Amino acid sequence: MADYFQGLGDDMASAYKDRTGMVAAIAKDTEGLLKKFHRDHADMAQALKAKLTKEENDRVGQTQAEIKARIATVNAILSDFDKTHAEMAASLRSQLAEVKPGLAKSEDARRQQDQAEIKEREADVAALLKQFDEEHAKMSEALLSMLTKEEKERRETSQAENRERASQWGAAVRKMAGVRGTKVVPQETPAKEEEREEAAFT
Repeated sequence: MADYFQGLGDDMASAYKDRTGMVAAIAKDTEGLLKKFHRDHADMAQALKAKLTKEENDRVGQTQAEIKARIATVNAILSDFDKTHAEMAASLRSQLAEVKPGLAKSEDARRQQDQAEIKEREADVAALLKQFDEEHAKMSEALLSMLTKEEKERRETSQAENRERASQWGAAVRKMAGVRGTKVVPQETPAKEEEREEAAFT
């Protein structure tokens, strides 16, 4: 009987030793897996951050180039308008200057008629110049409105893309944190589109 209990005790001690060894091995393997997960998590976070930063920098650079090109185009159009306006005004004034001396040499009756015609032409020229100025101002306002609308739409699109990227990034971080059972650490998000664009204009 004593030998039986002795053997039973030895078996229990051996089984306990084997079990504790197995638990220690599992703990060691688990620790290794967690360390690998942390390394993979850090590498993935760094890669995603680098990718988002590069895409944002590329987009800002492209936007600045487009803005400069549009400004140059608008300036060229306005410059051509100013040149045409000046040439037309000079031509109309020259015509008036040529008409006045000739009419001054005519008889009084004809002079009165000519003076009336001159005043009418002056009024027409003034009306033409006023109309031209108004059309010039309207076109300038329309061009500015078009550019402002396009810029607003582009900003809204860019902001939506940034929010979508941030949402995807947050979802990936929360998923990895859920697997690890750790608290989510807030990640850096791309700068606001308004600040980017204001910097581009300055």
